[in-house]
Amino acid sequence: FPLSIQPVIQPKRAKSRIVLEGLFQFKNRYSIENKMLLDAETKGQEYLLKHPLFMENGQPIKDKWISFSFPPYWFYDVLTALEYFRGYKSNRDSRIHPGIDLLIEKQNKDGSWNLGSRHPGKSFFEMEVTRVPSRWNTLRALRVQKWWKE
Repeated sequence: FPLSIQPVIQPKRAKSRIVLEGLFQFKNRYSIENKMLLDAETKGQEYLLKHPLFMENGQPIKDKWISFSFPPYWFYDVLTALEYFRGYKSNRDSRIHPGIDLLIEKQNKDGSWNLGSRHPGKSFFEMEVTRVPSRWNTLRALRVQKWWKE
């Protein structure tokens, strides 16, 4: 590319969320308040929020994004994105509301949430079975709901 023309590379939602999670964990672990870190977090959060969490034109962008997995590893899904914002505790932006609506919609009658898809890769043991109530996803979803209602 000529020096005056730089390619525009849009980061993916999943990668953005992972970077934000890393910044969040680093900041909390080392109790660092740094303007560069805060600016990076703010820009990353705005990137996630200015793009729909999971829908475009009334359709899910990817089916895996609405299937709550555990453990999430480095994969993006709506519950994992909501958990990030819950952990941050200061950002209950209205643009998150469609994700909250999805969370409520996916709740079972008994108050639990199912384990969605499994991610490829080596697992040393299977913690839960897919498509049945998941203790882990229920815990994660209840934490998000509590945060949203505060």
